[in-house]
Amino acid sequence: MKIPTPAKLLIASFFFTSIAFASTPATIAVKGMICESCAESVTTKLKSNSDVESVAVNVKKGLVDIALKDGALVTDEALKLLIADAGYTALSVTRKS
Repeated sequence: MKIPTPAKLLIASFFFTSIAFASTPATIAVKGMICESCAESVTTKLKSNSDVESVAVNVKKGLVDIALKDGALVTDEALKLLIADAGYTALSVTRKS
């Protein structure tokens, strides 16, 4: 029987911790959005993930509200990467319980 190394246990612990609330709605604070075209770019990029149910962007506040499909496993890091792929900076991700 193989015994997992401490590094593997740490990685597994991080993975399961980061997805524990993965299907809950999220609000992302985004830097750099200044217009409706920015909002559309962010919306399009987030909706490219099949687990994203809906996206609502508030350009003035720099916030993006995301609803995920039931059972979706989308990490905060994955959401941040999608925002980065759209050309913006995700400052924080807050999960709603």
